[in-house]
Amino acid sequence: MEKNSLYFVLLLAVMYILTLSSVKGKLGEYFINQRLRRLDKEKYILLEDVMIRNGDAKTAQIDHIVVSVYGIFVIETKNYCGWIFGNENGKYWTQVIYKVKNKFLNPIIQNKGHVKALKALLADYPLATYIPIVVFSIQSDFKKMDVQSEVIFSPKLMRTIAKYKTETLSAGDMNQIAELIKTANNVGASARKEHVQRIHETISMEEQHVSEKICPQCGGELFERKGKYGSFTGCSRYPSCRYIKKA
Repeated sequence: MEKNSLYFVLLLAVMYILTLSSVKGKLGEYFINQRLRRLDKEKYILLEDVMIRNGDAKTAQIDHIVVSVYGIFVIETKNYCGWIFGNENGKYWTQVIYKVKNKFLNPIIQNKGHVKALKALLADYPLATYIPIVVFSIQSDFKKMDVQSEVIFSPKLMRTIAKYKTETLSAGDMNQIAELIKTANNVGASARKEHVQRIHETISMEEQHVSEKICPQCGGELFERKGKYGSFTGCSRYPSCRYIKKA
């Protein structure tokens, strides 16, 4: 009886650990890596969990980079569940689970920052093409998504990569680029911690501004408005500032 109770407690502990966002994120990245490791190693080089300086004393943390003769795939993974709402250019997207809303940085914009950092690092390769891809887990469901970029579910990742068939890099350049990225990926644990903290601070700062009726983009005054699709908070400096927060 005591042994069964111990097993039950251990099972509950494991289930709790698996619900932690950090653990879920790492598991999601692990499963994506398992898929990417099946790529032809003569034409694709996989780099995992890369962090590089982006030139302005900040860092870019990139979940997966695949350097290939067909271009450089820059992959941002989101192991989220629930409904996902977002558009191409909005600063934040929204996750809804049982009517609870959580904001997170627009992964398309995040990935644009990653590409910018890589372009600065790889300035000697101006002809290299970059293919940013955002990958969500199948536990999520897209709702009211308005995007033109590659935003996909994880089972489509390999097919998405495979559709790029035009060789833009030689095998030699591919290997040299991979080595450059590996060399640059020398940021320590403290910088990684600061990177995560800065993301949380950015979100908290915007929430504070909005609560004080201050536009987080331009500093103008925010007003409650009604539109065709319901109430929203908009900036008094419209149309020069187009900040919007849906109710």
